[in-house]
Amino acid sequence: MIDKLKSITQADTRRWIAILSVVFVFSILSLLCFKDIPENNIQLVSNILSLVIGASIANVYGFYFGDSEGKKPDADDTEPA
Repeated sequence: MIDKLKSITQADTRRWIAILSVVFVFSILSLLCFKDIPENNIQLVSNILSLVIGASIANVYGFYFGDSEGKKPDADDTEPA
């Protein structure tokens, strides 16, 4: 079992965090479909739900489409114009 834990890469960990965050958001959505919300708490639940879903989607998109290495200068950028 220790050998399996040592073989887990950083990419695997990031992938599992992204999957778990998506599953968490969908589980909250499915729970809210079957749970009655009191009238005076609808706005609060809507705001919290928007925050959680927006943050989760932003994190997943940032993970898959983000650039953590930054832009490297090209050979043409070093020459004066």
